[in-house]
Amino acid sequence: MSKIRLTPNASGTGTVTLTVPSTNTNRTISLPDAAGDVVTTGDSGTVVTNMIADSNITTDKIADANITPAKLNGGQSGSAPIFGVRAHCLFNGGGAVSVTGGGNVSSITDLGTGNYRVNFTTAMPSTAFSYAVSTRHQGGVTRGFIVEKNAGRSASYFEMEQYDLPDNNNGNYSPKDCDRIGVIIVHQ
Repeated sequence: MSKIRLTPNASGTGTVTLTVPSTNTNRTISLPDAAGDVVTTGDSGTVVTNMIADSNITTDKIADANITPAKLNGGQSGSAPIFGVRAHCLFNGGGAVSVTGGGNVSSITDLGTGNYRVNFTTAMPSTAFSYAVSTRHQGGVTRGFIVEKNAGRSASYFEMEQYDLPDNNNGNYSPKDCDRIGVIIVHQ
């Protein structure tokens, strides 16, 4: 038969009280056969990443708490590492430039026709991030491509230029505003 031993801490002056809930149902609380700390809802530093199995936190398990999952939902396969999106947004790049949706993007700075700065709410760990940008076909004009501006990044922002593809392939690309641009930033 296993035993329970409570060992007081000689340097502590407080009292630890174990209470039971008001219940009419028998309850069993099982402790794992492992050494370590017992975690409570008031604890903020005991649980570390390697204690949580991959795919163990999903949206449906924490929806009532209105918390975004910290891990992916487990639909992935293979052993390659998985990296999450650090910032994303959809913004209107024509007229009054504004963010219409996203996360970790505080604002868009209009740097001139077809030129934008995406400002991060929380800075990236470094400038070694990857990005994906998309635009839409707009009013009979093909918004051709977006490039990163020369020296247009820091841990706090990302700058880009939007160009039209010329109809006659004469190579005269020109900067153009677009009313719907999507940006995704990924950092290890």
